[in-house]
Amino acid sequence: MDKWSLLDEPAQKPEYLSVAAHLEAVHHTLTQGPADGMDPDVPGIVWGCLIWDKPEFPGLDEAAEHWAPLH
Repeated sequence: MDKWSLLDEPAQKPEYLSVAAHLEAVHHTLTQGPADGMDPDVPGIVWGCLIWDKPEFPGLDEAAEHWAPLH
């Protein structure tokens, strides 16, 4: 059975059986946590926008100082 992955690097990102399974994992991560439940990147808020990034080094240039984890 083929699996669906968000990126071309499945060793770094989890694979899901379907897009629906991926969306369920996103929903669970956003509403219940843990923040790093899907991968090392975690959901955060910058200027009112939801982004996924590494908390220790958000790659956002001038917006990095405004990044706050969702959980």
